[in-house]
Amino acid sequence: MSTRVIALVAGLIAVTGLGAWLHLSIVPDIAWRAADGSVSTGWSAIRNAWPVWGSAGVLLGLVGLVVGSTIGETARERDLRAKAAQAHGRATQAEKTAQTATQDAQEAVSAERADLERYQQQARELVAAAKAARAAADRESQRAQARVGELEAELAEARYRLEHCVAATHRRKKRIQHLEAELATLRGEILP
Repeated sequence: MSTRVIALVAGLIAVTGLGAWLHLSIVPDIAWRAADGSVSTGWSAIRNAWPVWGSAGVLLGLVGLVVGSTIGETARERDLRAKAAQAHGRATQAEKTAQTATQDAQEAVSAERADLERYQQQARELVAAAKAARAAADRESQRAQARVGELEAELAEARYRLEHCVAATHRRKKRIQHLEAELATLRGEILP
């Protein structure tokens, strides 16, 4: 049970005990003298003196209300302070959680940024390597084309020489045939 409920039950028990004590020990000793001089005792005195007891009861009730409202207001303030402290604690925890989440997000962004920069650097290196390979291939292609040109010139020269050699060989064969024919003619004339 909460302390309020315990305090309320204790207060009710105290009021009940006070009422029983008043009824059994105090009320028989109460006396009232009226304005006409008559005297009454016990409960009849309480009935005859109702304005005094009523005023005292109202006064005690007002004091009780003031004290009770003060106690209630104090309890409400304590509850509100406790709720404010809880809300402040939750807000602090939420702020810490938000800071942690922000830090985590910043770290993740930093890591992604570093990865992105690394990938960009790798891409730049690959592009540079591709350009270098392309330039080397272009140079090699130009050298190959130059060599092809040289070889074609050599081939043309070799063909030209071959054609002249073949022509010279044909001329020599004709000349040899012509000389052989002359030799055969001369032999036929010299030798019977």
